[in-house]
Amino acid sequence: MNRLNVVILSIIAFSLFSFSGDQNTFREEELISPETLSKILKDDKSIKPLVVNVGPMADIKYAVNINTITSGDGVDIFNRLMSRFSKEKEVVIYCGCCKLVDCPNVKSAREQLLKSGHKKYKILNLPTELAADWTNKGYPMQ
Repeated sequence: MNRLNVVILSIIAFSLFSFSGDQNTFREEELISPETLSKILKDDKSIKPLVVNVGPMADIKYAVNINTITSGDGVDIFNRLMSRFSKEKEVVIYCGCCKLVDCPNVKSAREQLLKSGHKKYKILNLPTELAADWTNKGYPMQ
């Protein structure tokens, strides 16, 4: 194989690797919109998911705050909380300290949920941060 073919194949392989499902992105089916979650939380007749604040931000209505999952005993606290519930319990995790795609807290919580076999989880889609995407829109806070 000549050198040009090796270079071309390397470029193709790098391109495929770079654009093939980054673990730092979230699948559409993993996300729940602020509007949808807000409606569920406001509806007295709806069954509420377990809402878990995995970061340093304020608590939305019904949220259990474990503080920052990526520091101190955060992972242990989160895992102990989750062990108290069935793997079939609907769970919504959120942080909102930064853009969702960059949030280490949500990424860590999702990883823990997957490791423990919880499949009924959603990630609150806060593309900007909690204030802009939830609080400033008047969605319910504790």
